[in-house]
Amino acid sequence: MYKDNADYEYLSWLVHSRSENQRVTLETYRLIVAHKDIIVSNEDLQNIVQLLSQIEFSLWRAVFLSDNEEGMRLYSDAEAFMHNLIANNTVGYAQDKANRAWTFTYYVDNARHRLEALQNDFDFRVVDEDYNVNETYDSAQSFWDYHHRATALAVERLAAHLMSLSSPGNSS
Repeated sequence: MYKDNADYEYLSWLVHSRSENQRVTLETYRLIVAHKDIIVSNEDLQNIVQLLSQIEFSLWRAVFLSDNEEGMRLYSDAEAFMHNLIANNTVGYAQDKANRAWTFTYYVDNARHRLEALQNDFDFRVVDEDYNVNETYDSAQSFWDYHHRATALAVERLAAHLMSLSSPGNSS
């Protein structure tokens, strides 16, 4: 049984968000396989695919850690995380989950920085110009959702670009 309606709503969001992340990741994988020759021959496309893969992994990890609304724990979680890293020389999901106020922010910020690179570092615009790295959020879930939507749109734009490059008669 669910603890309460908020618990059910969070679990519903979690299942949906994991599924959406996997859908976008699968589409990126399909593009990598289907357009391998084009991607391998273009350094910018290789870098874009690398960044998207890194973003998708970061968001995949973060979604499992999103059940935190405890921003004040960031400092104590960082301290505990660093202690474990130094003392045990290992980090796994259990440590990520135990220190989720810090690790969730780390993973989403990692995705955010890579989205910013996609927005600014390439002639071909994968990330929408309206994407705002300084956007504010009212919850961990809205923080994750915002960056996931930007990633999904970037993958759609990459797919269209790759299709245009592989169309007959394109000499690019």
